[in-house]
Amino acid sequence: MLTFTGSISYNILGNNVTLYTANCLFNAKVARFDDHEGSIILNPMEDKSMYIAYTTYQVNEEAEKELQKIEEELNVYYNAINNRSVD
Repeated sequence: MLTFTGSISYNILGNNVTLYTANCLFNAKVARFDDHEGSIILNPMEDKSMYIAYTTYQVNEEAEKELQKIEEELNVYYNAINNRSVD
């Protein structure tokens, strides 16, 4: 499991909107570190698909707070791929 924050920007009808995310990556293993690029190269686990479960916020500070709570609510994030809402 790997946790991190991020942001997503949208242009909706001429208005720029940025949402902030608290992310939890599952079923990934580190293949290598790229020190030159400052990045981590990941591969999926052999028997499971890699996926990210996330929550979005309008304020970055809220995403940072959620990041601290992800381990406490790990089951919610882990099961997110199987939970579907019905309208």
